[in-house]
Amino acid sequence: RAVSAHLGAFFHPSHFPCALHFGPEPRHSQPHIMAMAAIAHVRQVAFGGDVANKKAPEKAPERKAESGLQLPPRYELKKKLGQGAYGSVYEAFDGWEKRRVAIKRVQHLFDEPFDCKRILREITILSGLRYKHIVQIYDLPLPSDPERFNELFIVMEMVDTDLKKLCKDTNITLTPPHINTLLYNLLLGLLYLHSAGVYHRDLTPGNCLVNRDLTVKICDFGLSRAIVAERLRPASAASKTAHSERKKRELTAHVVTRWYRAPELILLRDHYTEAIDVWSAGCIFAELVTTLDTAPKTMQRRALFPGTVCYPMSPDPQHRDDVKFHTNGHGRDQLNVIFSVLGSPTEAEIEEQEGADARKYLRRFDKQKGVGLKSKFSYADAEAIDMLERMLRFNPKKRISVTEAFEHKLFAEVRDPSKEVTAPSLVTLDFENEEDLDEAQLRQHFFQEISKFHPEMSVAPPSR
Repeated sequence: RAVSAHLGAFFHPSHFPCALHFGPEPRHSQPHIMAMAAIAHVRQVAFGGDVANKKAPEKAPERKAESGLQLPPRYELKKKLGQGAYGSVYEAFDGWEKRRVAIKRVQHLFDEPFDCKRILREITILSGLRYKHIVQIYDLPLPSDPERFNELFIVMEMVDTDLKKLCKDTNITLTPPHINTLLYNLLLGLLYLHSAGVYHRDLTPGNCLVNRDLTVKICDFGLSRAIVAERLRPASAASKTAHSERKKRELTAHVVTRWYRAPELILLRDHYTEAIDVWSAGCIFAELVTTLDTAPKTMQRRALFPGTVCYPMSPDPQHRDDVKFHTNGHGRDQLNVIFSVLGSPTEAEIEEQEGADARKYLRRFDKQKGVGLKSKFSYADAEAIDMLERMLRFNPKKRISVTEAFEHKLFAEVRDPSKEVTAPSLVTLDFENEEDLDEAQLRQHFFQEISKFHPEMSVAPPSR
């Protein structure tokens, strides 16, 4: 089936030269070709760029003086792609490797300790994960002033677009094989990530990059958690209860964009599992379902659980301490929005909560039956609804796991068990075991990561 008539006209061999090949042809050749055109269209609209990959020069010229970016001469800047909370992203050409790359520029690196550790966490995790469905770091260029540098450049692989842009473009409609393949590829990334002992903790459509062959690549690991680091945390740190509780709430308040946040995180549960990422993936899958060609043309594409506040981490500013306001069945608190679709948790599910405060809080919510996923997505097939229901169960112990999901009928036509690989080792974040790192220690940790891409460097271990 065609994605849509206009995309059929949009697709033309001249848009996709042989130089831009992203792997072997998928099993569903015609639908995948059409999806490739769709994603290329999203990239063209989002960045105003030419989808065709123009012939690269034999040698990358010196960077332009007016760019203001202190990059090695091997990188030729093309254009600015966007601006985020932690810096700018540029498209560039790597003259050594003869490939397009994305370069993230992080300024004011050491100004805020929380943000600095977030960047350090991301590059440490990514440098330890080499897998098709995890975005890759190619280089961390050496800073020009090792003692006083306050910005970092992260050279990464170039990817066409992300699932957020794909879902938002109402000119694009997808078929079940498209969205099933996208979900399957996302779960492949989660399988590898979890096997490396990492929980992503901020999985959103914007953090799921996608190429024209429907390959999904997970990115943005600044809020991730390495299980090994948690287990190795010294007892002295655990004994500082007030400090630990404050840091836990500070980090949890930033974990997972509200709309994709699992109930156990909202309830400040201490011992959560990789099931939090499965919940987020379920929310992403729900948004993909809204792109189906069978969906009503007048339907608004939006997140499944678009809460506006999330008590107690981000309460309504006018009702910060008003529990009744947030538990009112007509409110826009995140749990209320979840219950309006899935229904309120049963008494048995409430009893299974870790703390008395969480149980008491849940009982204060107005009881809701919920409209149900089948009613909300009446245009989707039974397999898709069943997968959604399994991924979005309130009780994380009853939520489907990634490996169980692979066995689901939804993936009968797209599954390839040979791709379901695990990481060879666990990721460790040594700096997470150090309670208060000063700037000199953080700088040393950054140099350790930079040295992985520059073996000629000699870096002493960070001082403890």
